Amino acid sequence: MLKLFTYTGVALLLVSFIRGAAAAPVSGELFSATQPDGSLVTVRLYGDEFYIRAETEDGYTVVRDKANGWICYAELTGADDELVSTGIPFLGGALPTSPVDIDQFVT
Repeated sequence: MLKLFTYTGVALLLVSFIRGAAAAPVSGELFSATQPDGSLVTVRLYGDEFYIRAETEDGYTVVRDKANGWICYAELTGADDELVSTGIPFLGGALPTSPVDIDQFVT
C-alpha cells in the first residue's frame, strides 16, 4: 500500500512539472536577441509553441537569416506562404533610410 501511495505521489509530481513546462502564447512581449557580432536588438514576439514570429518595435517583421545568422528584415516568398530574409540586417532602431553595406554581414 505504501508503494502505491509513493508511485501515485511521484506521478502527480511529474504531471504538475510537465504542465508547468508547457509553452504559453506571447502577444507582443519584448525580447532581447543577440546578433552574430554580439550586439543586442529588441524585438516583439507573437505566437505560441507551434509558430512564432518577431517584429521590430516599429512593426517590421524580421527573421534570422539562415545563411549568416543575422536577424534581418523579412519578405514573403513568391507564393506568399513563407517569410524569408531580405539580407538587410536589423541593427535596432528604425528602418535604415540609407543603403546598408550588406557585404559586411556576409560570412
